[in-house]
Amino acid sequence: MTSKTTQWSRLLPEAAAIVGSILLAFAIDAWWDGKVERDREQSILADLASEFEQNKDRLAYMQGGHEERSRIALHLLEVSRGRAERPPRASLDTMVYRSLMQAGSFDPIQGVFSAVSASGELALIRDDSLRYALGSWPSVLQDAREEEQWIFRDVQNHYMPFLWERVSLTEALATESETDTDFGDPPAMADYDNLFGDATFENLLAAKAWNEDWAASELEELALLIDEVLRLLAKSQR
Repeated sequence: MTSKTTQWSRLLPEAAAIVGSILLAFAIDAWWDGKVERDREQSILADLASEFEQNKDRLAYMQGGHEERSRIALHLLEVSRGRAERPPRASLDTMVYRSLMQAGSFDPIQGVFSAVSASGELALIRDDSLRYALGSWPSVLQDAREEEQWIFRDVQNHYMPFLWERVSLTEALATESETDTDFGDPPAMADYDNLFGDATFENLLAAKAWNEDWAASELEELALLIDEVLRLLAKSQR
């Protein structure tokens, strides 16, 4: 009996040491895996912050374009109704071209976001609010771009055909294309005499101003989301 007791007294510490070493190994592995995940999370956060900062600048530029086209269209509407002085021919060409024949689209940089989403690594981000904000990015972006796509279709289907038949925009084309193309002498101002006061022309101006203003407001929703994402990214970074 004494021999067995002695044997167990010797084996128990050895067993405890083995179990302890195994548990320690598991703990070290878990700690290391956690460290790797946290390091990867921080790398993702930094890359996303850089990407969304660039998109913030792009978005501000695109919002400015929508707002400018809306302002020009409203001013031309006032000119057409005789409430504002008619600009010189060259300025008028450019104003008509920019307000009715141009359309803009916000095309964000999404390399990092797309890669992280596709790989499932968004799950590494521990901040629930940040994950939710990033998860809503695609749908908010789609809503904002739908209005821009609507404007593109209107330009192609309504504004351009209407203008091509009624006014020469060679000077505007020469200016806006930034090429050395010689279109000859500028056309006479008489082109606009029948255009101003035309109900269809005024309706097109009013619709374009409204659509551009609406597109700018849709982008504002996107701008608020970008600001929130950047705030949460900064909060989550070390």
